[in-house]
Amino acid sequence: MIKLSLDGVFIRRRVVTVFRFLFGLGALLVWQVGFSANSPIEPYSGATLIQQRDSVGTAEYRLPLGGLRPNQGVLLPENSQKIVARRMVFTHEIDRSNLPSEVLEYFLGQFQTQGFQVLFQCESVACGDNSHWANTVFKQRKLNGLDRSQTLFTLSRDSGRDYLIFYLVQRGNKNIYSHIEWFYEIEQGAEKQAAITSGHLYLYDMLQKQNRVRLEGAVISADGSFSRQRNEATVTSVSDLFVAHPALNLVLVGHDESKREFEESLEFSTLIAQNAAQVLGEIASNSSIPAHGVGPLAPVRGRTKAQGSPSFWLELVLLP
Repeated sequence: MIKLSLDGVFIRRRVVTVFRFLFGLGALLVWQVGFSANSPIEPYSGATLIQQRDSVGTAEYRLPLGGLRPNQGVLLPENSQKIVARRMVFTHEIDRSNLPSEVLEYFLGQFQTQGFQVLFQCESVACGDNSHWANTVFKQRKLNGLDRSQTLFTLSRDSGRDYLIFYLVQRGNKNIYSHIEWFYEIEQGAEKQAAITSGHLYLYDMLQKQNRVRLEGAVISADGSFSRQRNEATVTSVSDLFVAHPALNLVLVGHDESKREFEESLEFSTLIAQNAAQVLGEIASNSSIPAHGVGPLAPVRGRTKAQGSPSFWLELVLLP
């Protein structure tokens, strides 16, 4: 009786062990299928997944729209965009037998196929310090590689339905690593707020109340350029304002707090205002707008500088 009882216990344990193994295997397969189905970008052929994380809920993130630059002693992207979303992160190791150019070409094809548009891109030393991207921004030590081999893309799809950060780097051992952060389930409240603070009705309302309004959605490059493609929403809002209220006496004012010398700051703030005014003038026919720069002299009232926020910006000012 004792032997039979022990055999029964042993058999039950084996059954439980086998069941747990099969259940775990099934869960693994379901997870893999779900990951493949949910991710908009397929990994490079033969790549090995070394990390995957999916946030439990939505959180606030900043999308890099510029290379790393010192800001009050801290390395930060020179420009960024705040979103509230869920985030999925996945990092892959790609064998050294592949060329970085081939890998990059593959992902560029994926981005195009999936309908993603480039908001920002950089390569090599223009991106900034690789170790900071790897350890501080992406928190993935495997991405520590050669500065000259790195490539970074920030992309969006369907006017902000979802976003991607793509980072590619080669290490000293010639292995290649791809890192993608996919931001999805964009919080509707954030979308609505973005639409409110960029639409021409909001601009008009703020001009009537305060005689000035900051163009929150404007994306300005480190060299002062103002791209129509990256500023489509801002350009549309200002153009609509011109059409709806042609009698408004408006000027475009550039601000800059990133330069140490006053003259340099004044010159740069004038440059960004002139570049933006040129683009706006091309879109809104017969609606030119004067452009001026004030450097660091006239900060926005009540403006608190959040970490990672740009140190140069644009305002519309209503004159009497």
